[in-house]
Amino acid sequence: MSKRVACPNISEFKNKLETGSKLIRDLSISNKIIKDYNVEMLPSMYNVFCSKEKMDELVDIIEYLYIEKEAAVTKIVKELLSNKTFDGLYFELRTYEWLRDCNAEFIYQPEEKTLSISKVKLDGAFITPQIYFDIKTFELG
Repeated sequence: MSKRVACPNISEFKNKLETGSKLIRDLSISNKIIKDYNVEMLPSMYNVFCSKEKMDELVDIIEYLYIEKEAAVTKIVKELLSNKTFDGLYFELRTYEWLRDCNAEFIYQPEEKTLSISKVKLDGAFITPQIYFDIKTFELG
């Protein structure tokens, strides 16, 4: 009978993100704020963790979208380090990466007035023609 090899815990995923990005490393995100710090990774998170290419792409799109938004990077990293939010956020970031790689000109998360009284944060807007979009409608996951 073969012995089950334990999957790395989420703290190791955090360490790999920090190794790949000075932006993330400089935030010095404390392990105390990561709810699932000692929890094993989901298989989907483990697949990304084991692929240098996927980790590099993930770091690249985070830096592209959030280069001047330190608080947003902290929030995104915390969400990536949670088994509850990893899958949805990972596919969302990959979709933004796909849009960028297709040379789609878009504004990331603009705040606009819609039918409501107050401004709403949208997922994005194409520049020409100005069309707002919800990232989940691309269904690339």
